Amino acid sequence: MFLTHDMIELVYDEKGKPHINGIEGNISISHTGNYVTIIYHKTQPTGIDIERINPRIEKIAFKFLNDHERQFAQGENYLEKLYVIWGAKESIFKWHGKGDMDFKTNFNVLPFHFNGKGMITAQFILNKDIRELKLHYHRFDDVMLVHLVSD
Repeated sequence: MFLTHDMIELVYDEKGKPHINGIEGNISISHTGNYVTIIYHKTQPTGIDIERINPRIEKIAFKFLNDHERQFAQGENYLEKLYVIWGAKESIFKWHGKGDMDFKTNFNVLPFHFNGKGMITAQFILNKDIRELKLHYHRFDDVMLVHLVSD
């Protein structure tokens, strides 16, 4: 099915999660600068984040990094790792879609080596339940893209 802009209506639920009116499935949307990205899956929840890379993130890292993440992010590719971690947590937040999450305690990104693009593992922690999620990241131009589709 081919959609034109005349046929698409975005609606948002009470938690701010977007949906395409009249179409089954799950979407997530993100934008930064001149980039907009949308991910869609017919049956599974999704989450996506795109951010322009800027050293200013270092000033707010304390708001989203837990102690474990702060330790492994240090060193080579520190700025890029911060954006992968932030993007992963934003993507999981959107994937979950129910709001009211703490980025330091409900999401934990496991150590990874930054390669420009790749896959990482993060934990979604809700009460005493821990679910491991696989996320993909890709740096291009001056932006970082991170996304997930649960299975």
